[in-house]
Amino acid sequence: MKRCLSCENVFQSRIWVCPACGKEPERHEGRLCFSPDLAWENDGFNPNEFGAYADLEEKNFWFTSRARLLTHLIGKYFPQLGNFFEIGCGTGFILSSLNKALPDATLLGSDIYLEGLNFADRRLQGKTELFQMDACDIPFYHAFDVVGAFDVLEHIENDKKALGEICAAVRPGGGLILTAPQHPFLWSAWDEINHHKRRYASGELRRWLKTRAFRFFSLLPSRH
Repeated sequence: MKRCLSCENVFQSRIWVCPACGKEPERHEGRLCFSPDLAWENDGFNPNEFGAYADLEEKNFWFTSRARLLTHLIGKYFPQLGNFFEIGCGTGFILSSLNKALPDATLLGSDIYLEGLNFADRRLQGKTELFQMDACDIPFYHAFDVVGAFDVLEHIENDKKALGEICAAVRPGGGLILTAPQHPFLWSAWDEINHHKRRYASGELRRWLKTRAFRFFSLLPSRH
């Protein structure tokens, strides 16, 4: 279901006009933008780096191995997957891997930066619907079989609010797959360069998600 970010109304419709308040999201270059004030600049990432990532991902062993592992996990634990939503999809590298492995699934992606979504569009060639949005304000409710957020939470100041929004977007009985950098004692200049807000202690996210009634949780190590 869709969720109006203006009046909090939850509704089912093929269009993005809230039947309660009449609010419609902005569009930029034809793309739905739910948080346009953050679409070009915020403190979570440097959008000028998307081009470098797009050039590197298909050649680098860490990115390619990570994509294979995540694709394997999603296929293994959610074999009947109907739809999947990636939060913070960046240049669309994970979504491109899932497109090949799960051709019958409906895949959607989002990023806070329009610049990242422009690269994702070129990579995915229109096969995946992409939205600009803030993970702390997600316009979906109980909508997806599985939601993924891969090395995203560490970039968000209010990570628990983002987690609450992500959990609400998963349909009852659905699943969530996260990756995040672990061990605060490993904090270094590399984290600062990558605009990280934190590293996570062992079991920290697992314990929080258990309070939201999630029974299975996958935490994979991050290179960050």
